[in-house]
Amino acid sequence: MSKNKKRNINTIIESIQKILLYILLIILPIVILPFPWDFMEKGVSIAILSFTTGIVTLEVVKIIWSEKFLFLKRSSDTILFSLFVSLVLTTVFAYDTNLSLFGFNYRFSAGLIGIGSILVLTFLSRSFLSKKKDIMNVINAFLLGSILTSFFSLISLFGGNILNAIPKLSSLSEVGFPIIGAPVVLVIYNCVAILFSKISLEFCKEKEIGDTGWFSIIAIIVNTVSLLCFAVDPIALITSISFLVIWVAVSIVILDKESSSSKKSQISSMILPIIIIVLALLMQIDEISNIFLKDIEVLSPLILSIDFSWQVVSQSLMSSLKNGIFGVGLDTFGTVFTALKPISLTGIDLVNGFNEILTSLSNMGFLWLVIWLILGWYIGKDLVNDLKNYNKEKKILVLFDTILLFIFLTSFLTTYTATLRFVFFLTISLNVVLRSLIDSEDVDSLLLKMWTMGTGGKGKKGALTIPIFLTGITVLISLLLLFKLGSITISSLYLLRAENYIIEENEKYIEIAPTSAQQSEFVDNIYSWYKQALRYDKRNPLVNRKFSLIAIDKMGVVFSEYEVEEDETLLNDIVLLRNEAFEYSKTAINLSPSLYSGYNNRALIYMGLVNLGYTDYIRDAISAIDEAIVFKPWDYQNYYHKAQLYYLLQDYGAALDASTQTLTINGSYIPALVISANINGIQGKTEIQLSYFEAVKTILEANDQQDTQLYIDITEQISNIEVIPEDTGSEVSHEIE
Repeated sequence: MSKNKKRNINTIIESIQKILLYILLIILPIVILPFPWDFMEKGVSIAILSFTTGIVTLEVVKIIWSEKFLFLKRSSDTILFSLFVSLVLTTVFAYDTNLSLFGFNYRFSAGLIGIGSILVLTFLSRSFLSKKKDIMNVINAFLLGSILTSFFSLISLFGGNILNAIPKLSSLSEVGFPIIGAPVVLVIYNCVAILFSKISLEFCKEKEIGDTGWFSIIAIIVNTVSLLCFAVDPIALITSISFLVIWVAVSIVILDKESSSSKKSQISSMILPIIIIVLALLMQIDEISNIFLKDIEVLSPLILSIDFSWQVVSQSLMSSLKNGIFGVGLDTFGTVFTALKPISLTGIDLVNGFNEILTSLSNMGFLWLVIWLILGWYIGKDLVNDLKNYNKEKKILVLFDTILLFIFLTSFLTTYTATLRFVFFLTISLNVVLRSLIDSEDVDSLLLKMWTMGTGGKGKKGALTIPIFLTGITVLISLLLLFKLGSITISSLYLLRAENYIIEENEKYIEIAPTSAQQSEFVDNIYSWYKQALRYDKRNPLVNRKFSLIAIDKMGVVFSEYEVEEDETLLNDIVLLRNEAFEYSKTAINLSPSLYSGYNNRALIYMGLVNLGYTDYIRDAISAIDEAIVFKPWDYQNYYHKAQLYYLLQDYGAALDASTQTLTINGSYIPALVISANINGIQGKTEIQLSYFEAVKTILEANDQQDTQLYIDITEQISNIEVIPEDTGSEVSHEIE
């Protein structure tokens, strides 16, 4: 093949790669799969993986036909490579390899596949971004994405439901919550967008690039408004002020380096960050913020304190030398947190610590921390050197350095999302490309010549056979990967449909109880959607857990029908549903053996079977609960369930021991107090029984629940015990939950 044809192929492929990158930057912050437990990470990660697959495929095809690979590298790339190696080593030595590969509940974002795809995509961007105009286009695509993100987040803040356009998902919207995640994440995104807008304005001064200054000004206005509205959140305020202080400090140094003719322009450019600082501080005054936000409350997710985060980290690192060096595994912070979770957070699952440093230190150990700090040192050194050797051409480089330093420093203030990681590593690559154009001595162009694959033959019909074959194989692999990602997306949509339906039905029956027919319809619908979700993503432990639980619920519905009709077909269905519950519960544990939720799910399945009358499974249920307790020793409900099961076995001593363990953790847990009272009544210890009932009565009165049936029953029991202390036959109901 002639050189001209090869050049044309390269040009076409690179144009497609650029377009894909631009599209990704525009849609990335708004591609959400709004799960109640994870609003955006999985959607963003699937988008990154999909576009990475396409861009990498095009790069491989380009290498096949051009027989070379050309990319830009700097000395700091050694640190990036070391960072990637540390991620791989962490995964190799992880207790739960699947969790480290795919992330918590297969959300991808913080697993090796998710982070690795970001590193690969951003590094490959250096091979097709080669001009200032390319960098400008990337920035403009990012700015368009930031405008959309800010716009939708502001709609949510002021009470709008951004999912109203999708009826089947409308109930999943978090009104008042930024579309991109926590307020601090949106503020970081806004800060980066504002400084990128400043870079865009600097680029516009160069005639060959073109004038898009109007668009940059719009981006500044929209992102500034968003920043001011969401910076009422304390951490978001600290983050925004830190950014603006860094910007002003860098601007002052630049001002000192500028020629006298340029000083006036530089002084005017410092006005913007100063104005934003003043406005952000004014928005902290209630009288002023109420003018704009009125009674609107900016929602922020629950964040672990720095002290408790350190407890989790120390528990992770001190367990073994291996964990100290390589960490427990990627995205495993939540598993350690579960074991140490305080009573007040029993029903809450958190997968991140106070900030990125503590979260990643637990996940990836001290090896990662050392590499990360060295990377920060390189970024700071670049900024200092560029300021020392400042000239007019390096102004944009200084602004890029400022963005990188700011994003790096935010790792001490908050945890990274997939979007922030992508922006950070892409900015590093853009910085390298820009340096190659401004200061070529600081960047090396590395050309790797590949083997000759027949593309250079002349006049031979079979000359193109090998490259065509390799191209076909590459495209086929790419299509298979995209098909798998599409399948995972479809599975996620079925899950979302089910979650939305659950919310809608719960709201419908707040005041009235559903009929048996309505309950049956509800269970049938959820079972059907979970089954479809499992069909498209069988290796997701979350889907396996949910399907196994709903199988038990459906089993209860069919069991009720069987009691009426006594149809043999229904009996077969019951057996099938029971087997499904066992099978998929076991699969969930095998896929993620370090997750407490898998073991708790199995315990709930056995409890459900016992509730349906399958008392042969009581011992199995106790064994399953004991396994769950190993992973979460402070979950008092597990001990209470054990007490219920031992009570059914009439092993009152073991039941009382389990109930006492429940009350040791949570002394005001009413069901445990009731069952303890009943056991003591059976054993003839009426004085102790009375003390438990009195405790229940006191708790109910403290919570203004004197009108409840439980309060009436407890009062009656106390009265009976006081009148006939030797009567031990009466009990208060404590049905298995």
